[in-house]
Amino acid sequence: MVALCELAQMTPQNYYAQRSMRSRHEVSGRALALVAAERQEQPRLDVRKLYHLIAPELKAAGVKLGRDRLFEELGKKGLAGGS
Repeated sequence: MVALCELAQMTPQNYYAQRSMRSRHEVSGRALALVAAERQEQPRLDVRKLYHLIAPELKAAGVKLGRDRLFEELGKKGLAGGS
């Protein structure tokens, strides 16, 4: 791994940090898609209820995402409150 990082002129720490960020963005994208689908049917759901509705689908897809992180991700997108 170190040789590959040297070839790419990056540190191993930087490589793993970027890999972690990519993974985090993919998880967020999946969760946002599930939230959008659920809010199509029930637009006024709050984040706690949304989390309990989509948690089984996230678990089945192998996505580890807690309620607080879901709240954080929806807050970044301005979707935290049921409108």
